[in-house]
Amino acid sequence: MDWWNLGVGIGGLVAGSLGLFFAYLAHRSAELAKGAAISAEDAANAARIEARQALSRNLSSIDVERAVALIGRLKDIHDRRNWDYALGIYPDLRRTLSQIGESIPVDLSQYGSSINRAVPQITAMENLVRRSREENESGEPEDISSLDETLNEIQQDLETLQSNMMYSDERLSS
Repeated sequence: MDWWNLGVGIGGLVAGSLGLFFAYLAHRSAELAKGAAISAEDAANAARIEARQALSRNLSSIDVERAVALIGRLKDIHDRRNWDYALGIYPDLRRTLSQIGESIPVDLSQYGSSINRAVPQITAMENLVRRSREENESGEPEDISSLDETLNEIQQDLETLQSNMMYSDERLSS
């Protein structure tokens, strides 16, 4: 029986060692899986943030295109001296410029101040046209060229912003 007890003891020792080894492997595998899960979560968060920024950039780009189109329409309306119609376009342009100012991507925030300055300029333009309609017989502002100069400056700022948004998108995607 001595040999029998010795064999059972050695078998128990081998089985225990193997159990400990497999437990270590299972623990190591779980740690690696946990690390992979954390990495996957970080990657998912980064992808979510990038997608949100791309969507914001796309919506901002659409607003910029709309504002440029409204400015083009206003310049045409000024040329045709259709001041009543112009008074209906100014609020739309102001709203669009405000939306652009609020949604400018963080990496292009330096353009926010020029866009936000454009909102009171459009308000002043609208007030000038409204006052001219009330005070003059012709209903025309005295200095139409200054209105178009202001619109040109705003349009140039918007086009620069749009160009930089597209450049920034290309930089992000590469």
